Amino acid sequence: MRFSSFFFCLVNPQLLPLDESLQKYLTSSNFLPNNIWQTRFSPCSNYLAVPKQDIYGHDIIVVLHSPNWHPTDKSAQLYVHEEFQCSSSVWSIAFGRKSAVINENYSTKKTRSNSTVNCRHNFTKNLFLAAGLANGKINIWNIDTGELTLILQDHKSTVCSLAFTLNSMQLVSTSHDKTIKLWDLLDDGNMYKTIHQWTFKFNTVQWSPDETLLCAVGPFVLLYETVHWQELFKFDGHEHTVADCVFSSDR
Repeated sequence: MRFSSFFFCLVNPQLLPLDESLQKYLTSSNFLPNNIWQTRFSPCSNYLAVPKQDIYGHDIIVVLHSPNWHPTDKSAQLYVHEEFQCSSSVWSIAFGRKSAVINENYSTKKTRSNSTVNCRHNFTKNLFLAAGLANGKINIWNIDTGELTLILQDHKSTVCSLAFTLNSMQLVSTSHDKTIKLWDLLDDGNMYKTIHQWTFKFNTVQWSPDETLLCAVGPFVLLYETVHWQELFKFDGHEHTVADCVFSSDR
């Protein structure tokens, strides 16, 4: 019998230095030291969204901006880009931006809503941030303008997970109301699909990078194809609830 040797290198993570004024702002007594469910980087890595709660009970999302997070001196580069006010506590956040070029094989071309209504909002450019709230609402802000562009309302309970497609501005959400919903932001956020055949809630939903698969995890793992939304696989056997999932970047 042969044994392989494994070597592990333990590296102590180093905290990136912050500008002193920004550090004081983020750790000031104006904010409660509450638990943060999620933080998210934008696809370009220039923005970081951090949910906070102030001493008056107001829920906000602080969006930090830096063109480069690695230099030692960040005094002139790292700053608060925006503060977005929320009507309830923040449980999930996601950044989305429409790609300039969409692969013709992306199945979302077949599954997005077929509405002929003229769009009021332009989601074909700029960077957007979506926040899933405890009251069931989904707020969507334009990062470039700071505008609250849309409020999506259909969930009946906490929105615990959000995910954008990488290219076509389709948004998936799951909630404690035991449903998964699909939203087309290129059609003014039209909710075009609800999946709700369960008696339990899912923790996380995630698109595959090529947008042909959707994964939902909770008591077990479900994998859907995104043309007819048929269930492809069900993976169970975990002793406890599955908390998260991720696709490889080559899928």
